[in-house]
Amino acid sequence: MKHATRAISVTAAIAIAAAVIVVPATTASAGAKGKWTKVTVDSATVENFTSADLLRLGNGTLLVGWQEQDQALLASAQTAVIGGAAKSVLARGTVASGWSALNYSPRFAVVNGQIVAGYVGIHSVQTDDPLSGPVQLSRSVDGVTWASDTLPVSGDNADGLYGFDLESDGVTTYTGTVQTSTDIIKYHKGQAADPMIDDNLAAPSAAAGANVIDLSLAVDSATKEVWAAWYALGGSSSGIWTQRIYPTPSTPIRAPGTSGDFVLPGKAISITTSSTGGVWLGYAVGYPSATKVRTWSPLTNDVVTVASGQNDIIDVDLSAGPNGKLWASWVDTIDGDEFVKAARSNVAKSRFGSIGSIPSSNAKGGGSTFNVTGEGSINTLEVVVNATMPGDSGESALYSSEIYPELTVATSKSSVSSAKGAKVVITVTDAGAAVKGATVAFNGKKYTTKASGKVVVTVKKGTKTGKKSITAKATGYAAAASKITVKK
Repeated sequence: MKHATRAISVTAAIAIAAAVIVVPATTASAGAKGKWTKVTVDSATVENFTSADLLRLGNGTLLVGWQEQDQALLASAQTAVIGGAAKSVLARGTVASGWSALNYSPRFAVVNGQIVAGYVGIHSVQTDDPLSGPVQLSRSVDGVTWASDTLPVSGDNADGLYGFDLESDGVTTYTGTVQTSTDIIKYHKGQAADPMIDDNLAAPSAAAGANVIDLSLAVDSATKEVWAAWYALGGSSSGIWTQRIYPTPSTPIRAPGTSGDFVLPGKAISITTSSTGGVWLGYAVGYPSATKVRTWSPLTNDVVTVASGQNDIIDVDLSAGPNGKLWASWVDTIDGDEFVKAARSNVAKSRFGSIGSIPSSNAKGGGSTFNVTGEGSINTLEVVVNATMPGDSGESALYSSEIYPELTVATSKSSVSSAKGAKVVITVTDAGAAVKGATVAFNGKKYTTKASGKVVVTVKKGTKTGKKSITAKATGYAAAASKITVKK
């Protein structure tokens, strides 16, 4: 299950961009601008708990990875490359196939310019099968053609049934698993026969009678420190926890607002770094229904409310945006209809902009949405959901779409007297930052915002009463609107 989407380094980007193979797609509809593209194929079985992992490739395309079962009920780890103006599936690949069971979707990392995929499960029913248990790695230069490593990540049985993740600092891999018998998180640096390091990361939770699940890792892009995040279920230690695990372990910290009664996350805890460094977690709070989306940094203890007054949040995802920004996305249920929502932060990560929303599965009548994963390192947020869509097979599958960052339009006056007329200042912002060059349309005229994000419009005397629409557009953003009421 997805933890923190990734974008590859500049050096790796150049190498991989040149290597991407384009294969005719088998999907139909486009995923751009709020439309949904089916990523998986009809002949495969995708369980509703499956959550994709995402990696941005050097040419701007998006690599999607997931686990599925074929018609013979054998498990495989699959990939698809999504891109083009229509955001369609350009190519498909197979990381591993013929397994009895895979516990999670493949986890992507980039090591020395190569794409690495990690996976764990039961390869066969033979008790001495060397592939069963230890974390396995496969490598690729394009995300389509994969070659398996001859050695596993570690010589011991990683298990990973309760949690598994793979991250990289660009040079080496870091693997984390949750042991089913002990509820202890173990991690391993690099790839060798050395055992997984038992750092007793979740010992406080386990000792209090809690089950440790939903493990995620993140590497701080500035310091290269490795952080783990997990959920403790049951006991006095229930909640979302995080801890630095490398190079030196820190004290585990519980995320604010997650103790006591708390809605269980629908997938692995979302923890990510930004392009300028730091570590943040994204999660929902509220009980018995989750109604708020939060981000929190264990480094600064800053808590930011992304959205409040939501109805019934199913899932929250956090991913890196451009220029040090963050993207938060979630699934919200409104009167039985489901919507994928998202908002992007400012550079300081201290506030988020207006919320964008696109209908998901049963917003069109029937179906369900189980989780969402996003990648927004370029500008827009590409989201992948596991859902059942009306008019499709009725089985859960992966679908992709795109959400643009939202503009916010504010006016110095909400109403103006027609008898007197007035000048009104219109301000266009992105998460509080002024947007220069936005086109503002009002009362039949167009204006362009200055560096301050402002334009001044005139409501003339005798203007017809009623609500007057304001629209604002800027390259790379969704259009925004507001209104001014002209009274007598």
